[in-house]
Amino acid sequence: PSGCLERYMKLKGNGEIIEDMRQEVCMKMLGDLQKALVGYTPTSNPATLKLKDEKGAAGFFGGLFGGGGKKPAAPSAPPKLKPAPGQKGLYLWGGTGTGKTFMMDIFHDTLPIAKKKRIHFHEWMIDVHSR
Repeated sequence: PSGCLERYMKLKGNGEIIEDMRQEVCMKMLGDLQKALVGYTPTSNPATLKLKDEKGAAGFFGGLFGGGGKKPAAPSAPPKLKPAPGQKGLYLWGGTGTGKTFMMDIFHDTLPIAKKKRIHFHEWMIDVHSR
């Protein structure tokens, strides 16, 4: 299978796009990211695990007003997180018309992973801020 850099170079070789060294550097980095993603299996993150409910039978108000039931245990320290191995991603930035969307489209189209989603930065930011 052809990666994003190979697709980009083919477009350039066919004269469909003009040479842009900045884009070529980005496509090389995106190609490296593609290679890192192939075969990647996400692991569970301890920070997303819910803590067990350790309240007594009397519940919140019973404990608050001195009711029966056992007292909740002191909260444990949050789990220490280890950084995930390898590259986490790549941030492309630049002015209008520099090829960011074009390069991301090539990256997405040539990424040999079945479960993937292509979303524009602005849509992603709206989603992030709506949570």
